[in-house]
Amino acid sequence: MMRELRVEDALMYLDQVKMEFGDRPHIYNEFLDIMKTFKSQAIDTPGVIRRVASLFHGNRRLVLGFNTFLPEGYRIELPLDGSEFPVYREPGRSGVTQIRMLPQPTPYDAAPGGGAAAAAAANQ
Repeated sequence: MMRELRVEDALMYLDQVKMEFGDRPHIYNEFLDIMKTFKSQAIDTPGVIRRVASLFHGNRRLVLGFNTFLPEGYRIELPLDGSEFPVYREPGRSGVTQIRMLPQPTPYDAAPGGGAAAAAAANQ
């Protein structure tokens, strides 16, 4: 069951994402792509949690703010042990699941040769 998503909350969150990554629009666009994929049910709730938490890794406000979009019973939390990796709860399961971060491409990964080769070429 989906909790009721207020349009105002969704728009406010989208504005926060856009403001946070105004200098990196590819991150905002990736977030929109993730949301479209989730809405089309091509990825499940744990999958969307992993992708968004990885995309916004290190930004506690945006990671926790994503709870607005999750179905009833799911919740992203930050562990009390001080770990930088968030966890999530899901309905019908006791305890929490640690979110395994997905690797994020760097701007150099898209260049021919990728990684260090592209960085060296960019500095010439």
